[in-house]
Amino acid sequence: MRNIFRRNKDSYTPTEPSSKFIGENPTTSEQFQKLPEAEFPESTQDSRCLRVQYDDYWSHHTTIRVLASDQDVEKYTVDARLRKPQMTIWSSSSGAEIATAILHSFKGRIDITINGQELTIESNGFLGGQHSYNSLTLHGEKLNWRPRKKLDDLNMVLLNNTGMAIARFKPDYRGNIRGGTLEMLNQFITTDRAAEETVIAALAVIRYKESQRMSAGSG
Repeated sequence: MRNIFRRNKDSYTPTEPSSKFIGENPTTSEQFQKLPEAEFPESTQDSRCLRVQYDDYWSHHTTIRVLASDQDVEKYTVDARLRKPQMTIWSSSSGAEIATAILHSFKGRIDITINGQELTIESNGFLGGQHSYNSLTLHGEKLNWRPRKKLDDLNMVLLNNTGMAIARFKPDYRGNIRGGTLEMLNQFITTDRAAEETVIAALAVIRYKESQRMSAGSG
């Protein structure tokens, strides 16, 4: 089965950086310049697709909802705020708390407790543009959330340890209800536990980046 997020070296034209929130790692500058556009499927037959939706995007204390895009059914509810833990995540079906996330802005780290297990996400690259962690559900495999677009670091792909894109987040900035779409390839993320871990890690990285933007904008 082909990887529908495979890299297409001929289709990408690098753009000039102009955002103070998104930077390059000087040691990997050439690789970052060549980061291609991913090829996405026309249908979601071979992937899980979820919608991320904010009640109030610009508020420091807001509710984030994760919905199944094909059924419009709420899967997860997130309470996002300034105080620790900055994120508390519930399963909408059971009402049970399944995860918390503490964002360490100055340390470049996110500490997640998910179903009683600890998961640490480390930011790396200049200005912390990339975020990596060792998966609890994929036998400790190192995964890396990496920006696809230099002018929008929320547009990300999740790479496995061989460099294959196994998930992606595409932000949506239209209108008052902001959020985006999270898509995970069933070929690589094969279990519900792995999908849940991917969702929670993605939400934490997204919120971390957004908090950095808000702090910079108010400074």
